[in-house]
Amino acid sequence: MISVVLGILYSPLSRAQVVWVEGATQEQMPAIIKLLQGVRHQPALQVSKAKVESDVLEINEIKSAKYTQNLFGRAILQVVQKVPVARVGDTNAYLDEDGNIFILAVKPKQIVPVLVLNPIFTEPTLSPMARWESGRVAKICQQSSKNWPDFPVKIEVTERGVINLQPLTGGAMAVFGSSDDWEKKLAALARMVQAEPELWRRYKEVNLIDPENPMTRS
Repeated sequence: MISVVLGILYSPLSRAQVVWVEGATQEQMPAIIKLLQGVRHQPALQVSKAKVESDVLEINEIKSAKYTQNLFGRAILQVVQKVPVARVGDTNAYLDEDGNIFILAVKPKQIVPVLVLNPIFTEPTLSPMARWESGRVAKICQQSSKNWPDFPVKIEVTERGVINLQPLTGGAMAVFGSSDDWEKKLAALARMVQAEPELWRRYKEVNLIDPENPMTRS
């Protein structure tokens, strides 16, 4: 029985005749097809699933990949796309939901905040003093889009890691300070805007460093 199974696994009959691709965009398909050309000529046991998945992850926009192949010449490649939650400045670089920066070839349809990073954070090698909480900033961007889906905002991370939020068209600057208690700070800001819709125009600054005691400055 073992020799029969191994024979099937190594048999040319187990080569992938059909490969289904799920979750990829039209723009990604040429690169994926090129990657899968080699797989189609290999028997099932000789295919390195890990390598296929690793090669697919070289495509910037893809977050995860899973490749499976059976003994009957059928294979499936399932990919999950990264979700852009902010655009980095005026570039085609975006921040994903996990706080990673990646290049997106096609502009997303939904409105996302613009992330303004101090140049120190874009250097290839960061010193211990030049760190920013990218994961938390991603969550702030994501929640801002939920709070104000039709209201584009700009989120700035200064050299000292201070986080500021401001309407993209100008208006009051909401000062968060650090990313600590970001949920409370965003919730406090949302309550203030709901209670006073003209807040962005009326004030120059909304200080949310202490979310239990927010302060405004005209």
